[in-house]
Amino acid sequence: MSAAAEAGEAGIDLLRIARAFDFPRPEFWEQVEGRAVGELIEPAEAKQPGGAGHVIPRRTQAEREDEYQDAFDIDGTPLYEGFHRGAEGREGILEDVMRFYAFFDLRLSENQRDYPDHLVTELEFLAFLAMQEANAGAQGKDHRPFQRAQRDFIARHLGIWLPSLKRRVAERCPASSVYSGLAAALHEFVQSRHQWLEKELEGGMS
Repeated sequence: MSAAAEAGEAGIDLLRIARAFDFPRPEFWEQVEGRAVGELIEPAEAKQPGGAGHVIPRRTQAEREDEYQDAFDIDGTPLYEGFHRGAEGREGILEDVMRFYAFFDLRLSENQRDYPDHLVTELEFLAFLAMQEANAGAQGKDHRPFQRAQRDFIARHLGIWLPSLKRRVAERCPASSVYSGLAAALHEFVQSRHQWLEKELEGGMS
């Protein structure tokens, strides 16, 4: 698989997992329930027919919302980076996240201004970078700035706090929970993506 195709697939996977960690949308879950967690997000080279992990059960919308709220209420496992890195001070984390967004001329919409360090926002940003990398590569342009931005954003943000998210979800939710499987798969995916980017950039002397 070419680097551009790899990046495009990573971007699609990141958007899909962002939807999975967003407040439940019926149109998303109706498409993916009945499939294995591993079909939603895995390193591209590890994907196999049928996927890995337990099958996501069919649920009513009320059941989806209850499970989401039980997993991620603010006193349980909040989906904000700053709450997982509280000892470092959330203000500095927010400033650094916003600098990444501003560098690529991205601005949060009015109804998202309080959520720059929300997991969904950070995953959407990483997906944007992967898509930009794919587009640049397909057009024969320099795609390395987008690779470096992904590598650095993972190293300074997602790579730091996803282990905490994974641990807290595992402690709070039963093993059968959709979010237990998703948190573990996301952590593995981001680690794998970071390693892949490091190798690509080393190969390009960057």
